Amino acid sequence: MRDFPGRPDLMIVPTLEGDQEILQMMAGVLFVCEACCCGNGYTYPRIDKAHYLRESRRRGISEHVNIVFTADDGGGCLGPCGLGNNVFMYLFGRGLWFQRMNSKADIDALFSYLEESIRIGQPAPIEGSLAQRVYTKVQGEQVPVAAT
Repeated sequence: MRDFPGRPDLMIVPTLEGDQEILQMMAGVLFVCEACCCGNGYTYPRIDKAHYLRESRRRGISEHVNIVFTADDGGGCLGPCGLGNNVFMYLFGRGLWFQRMNSKADIDALFSYLEESIRIGQPAPIEGSLAQRVYTKVQGEQVPVAAT
């Protein structure tokens, strides 16, 4: 991989076939669980995909963070099911987990956090209601929760 001249947000990546692909570097990826329990409307409230996508576009986040909805066939479960609806965010090289992301207000808080993180170029301290939803799942993860 190498930089694209004059564009630090672009990277030239060699393909296995010997070609080159120009990729836009992203700040992160947001995985929204919609598998066995999360978002099914029975165990936990349905995932409002339209709201995620609308807010992402409206706030300009879609240019910096990809949103992925996991498969609803059970194979895309992020787990743990007891904390659903789960969201995993990989942002600036750091993994963050959020539980009970059940309402538009929760999603709005998540996107406000993303806006601030993108603005400062690193994961921002997590504050307010979002701080109550963040958890760790992988050894070595560190959560940037604001001091109270």
